[in-house]
Amino acid sequence: MNWNKQDLRYTYNWYSQTFGLGATTVLNRKFADKQAVTAAGNDYPMYRYADLLLFYAETECRANNGPTADGMEKLNMVHRRAYGKDPATPDPTADFALTDYSTPEAFLDLVQKERGYEDCSEGKRWLDLKRMGIVKQVIQDVKGITVADKHLLWPIPTTEYNYNKAIDPAKDQNPGY
Repeated sequence: MNWNKQDLRYTYNWYSQTFGLGATTVLNRKFADKQAVTAAGNDYPMYRYADLLLFYAETECRANNGPTADGMEKLNMVHRRAYGKDPATPDPTADFALTDYSTPEAFLDLVQKERGYEDCSEGKRWLDLKRMGIVKQVIQDVKGITVADKHLLWPIPTTEYNYNKAIDPAKDQNPGY
């Protein structure tokens, strides 16, 4: 990501550390918890108010077949806070203009970009990209890797076939498995 250094989420999430990998080593501090007994002892999925505002902006756009002033306001509330502004007060230095993102595609791309900044290292990106139907394109664009269809679904477990006789293992398995 080409992250604007004025965005407070950058300094909140990332810091430089020199420990033998080079001067440009950057680490994520979002989940640094010195009180945790194990490295993963405090990992749990959490959705915050900013997530809800961004979900609202996305669904408002989808429900109305295009962006709305209300959806843009919710997105701007998140963006204002990220730049140290009062989330509830419009600010021309931080706000996005609805006229600049007037198509559903442009607006949803903006929402996804903000979600990427907001939720970095929280393990939500894959699910966002799948929900938006853009996971294959994004992975191809960013990594040059072609994602197989089978990686978009989990296989139906064998134990499910063993106990649920309504499922036929030959006909009902997810594609690619």
